[in-house]
Amino acid sequence: MKCFIKCAAVLLSMGFLLLAGCRLKGGQAMKQKKAEQECFEYLESRYSDTFTILLAEEKIAGPSPVPSFRSKPTDWSFTVASSRFPENTFRVTQTVNGNWKDNYYSLLLYDQAAQMYDQIVSETLMADYMIRIVWDTQNWPEGTGEETSLEEWIKAGGRIPSVHIYLRSTKPEASFCKAAVQDIQKAAPSTDSVVFFGVTDEGFSAVSRQPVSTVDVWDGHYDEWVIGRLAYPDWNTK
Repeated sequence: MKCFIKCAAVLLSMGFLLLAGCRLKGGQAMKQKKAEQECFEYLESRYSDTFTILLAEEKIAGPSPVPSFRSKPTDWSFTVASSRFPENTFRVTQTVNGNWKDNYYSLLLYDQAAQMYDQIVSETLMADYMIRIVWDTQNWPEGTGEETSLEEWIKAGGRIPSVHIYLRSTKPEASFCKAAVQDIQKAAPSTDSVVFFGVTDEGFSAVSRQPVSTVDVWDGHYDEWVIGRLAYPDWNTK
């Protein structure tokens, strides 16, 4: 009898835990659905495109006011694709205080930015090269929006965190990289850093095939493809 009672108690406890788990998952699913709906509403209020959320992540944003994981304030981060740029993605975030920001400008302005840097360094770099722009997620400068040009965006205060330049079968050397950076500094002072990568033919081809929004372009082949790296953060070109 005691054994039966103990087994029944264990089963009852397991049932409560299962029920609580289902409620927790259901509540989280509803919370995510609500956050995604708000994300769509935010994007639709700013842009004329149509969007698809590929990934939604809830992240702890700070300490909890009470000792409970569920009560900790959280941010939402979304990876989003658009019908205009279906092969690439951008980021949308909602902070714990409800503020929204996105970097859709990283796609809207990408071609203009790549062309600008290409014109700046084309006479300095003799090797085959490829330019990739690395963007963060910041607010659009005041007075700018979907129809804003890169020039207008920069004049309004927009900044480009980093430019990556891939040199085909060429190891980056200060003798020519420094001159290219100085040209960028003069023509595009809104650029925060420049990083040169010397890559093999295979690496160069692999990077060229990847979407411009790809963060990890190496796909685990860094040691195999990269033959040299030279960075100029904070314009350390003296």
